[in-house]
Amino acid sequence: MVMGIFWTLMVTVSLVYGAVSGRLSAVTAAALEGAAAAVELVLVMAGALCLWSGVLELMRRSGMAAGLSRLLRPVLRRLLPQAGRDEETLAAMEKKKQAEEEKERLLQELKDKEDITLDGTKVKLYANIGDVSDVAEVLKSNAAGIGLFRSEVLYLEKKTYPTEEEQFAAYRQVAEMMAGKEVIIRTLDIGADKQADYFKLKKEENPAMGYRAIRICLTRPEIFRTQLRAIYRASAFGKISIMFPMIASLWEVQKAKEIAASVRDELKEQGVPFGNVAIGIMIETPAAAIISEDLAKEVDFFSIGTNDLVQYTLAIDRQNEKLDEFYDPKHPAVLRLIRFVAESGHKHGCMVGICGELGAETDLTEDFLKMGIDELSVSPSFLLKVREKIRQTDLTK
Repeated sequence: MVMGIFWTLMVTVSLVYGAVSGRLSAVTAAALEGAAAAVELVLVMAGALCLWSGVLELMRRSGMAAGLSRLLRPVLRRLLPQAGRDEETLAAMEKKKQAEEEKERLLQELKDKEDITLDGTKVKLYANIGDVSDVAEVLKSNAAGIGLFRSEVLYLEKKTYPTEEEQFAAYRQVAEMMAGKEVIIRTLDIGADKQADYFKLKKEENPAMGYRAIRICLTRPEIFRTQLRAIYRASAFGKISIMFPMIASLWEVQKAKEIAASVRDELKEQGVPFGNVAIGIMIETPAAAIISEDLAKEVDFFSIGTNDLVQYTLAIDRQNEKLDEFYDPKHPAVLRLIRFVAESGHKHGCMVGICGELGAETDLTEDFLKMGIDELSVSPSFLLKVREKIRQTDLTK
């Protein structure tokens, strides 16, 4: 029927054109001829589409379409590489869409839920951030606090040392946005894979084990004191804690605490207000883990930085892609060190948390909680997944 209508229209156009073309001027006739040709082209295309639609419908009903698609897909990919890439792009987009939908589902279900296990154990679920812009996502997921504020980002964004006022403004803003929830600021962790030219650090053969983090702070106290002044001043506007990174020895903690005490005395003399700031350290080196019982006597809390702890325990450079097959963050040695640190900290009333990537591994959440880990601090994008796992866990089993 469709094809009958098509050919009827074609004949009609031809007859009309033949009937009138002889009575018109040459210019008008040429114009009419062009219009008729255009109409015929449209009709031919429409007919072809109708015919093809019918063929496709027959193929669909007979099951031939699916089979033909499977046969032609690899051929088309060889002939048209872009087609394969487009298909991969669409697949990636679909996967991203599904991830966003899952995230939204979790958000609606879990954003206002407590971080508590089935047996009633409360867990501190904190977030890791790099700067002020990350806080919105933290608040959206209703994290209990910020377990790692990477203060070095402020330095990496500058062409020279950030001033006390610049740092104070950033720390104060985060503290105020968190409205009384704890904000743990890690002091400067420059070095290794985080370089700022104005520090003028010499090239090292093994920078991951070189002049970095607390080692810079203790040997360049003017930089350290500026940052500590900014942190203590900001503590008057929220609940702020300080955490020293890359600790390997007891004397490092004691020296850092002495400098912090000196800064507090200085602020008191100047009449500058500040809050009650807890002091903690990161457990990132096997040395710190092994002497954690001694370290626990000096600080209020531990935060286990699993990224570096894995690297140093396994003697593997995590930046070296050739070593990926040897890099095992769930190595028994790493997990035993984490358990030992938790036990050592608790002996002396020291809160123990995890702020490395391993904290977001939900297949280990139950193990960590059974070890006695009090706090998990993860990237904002993992907060809801970890919360869901916490709420599904029963530590009595």
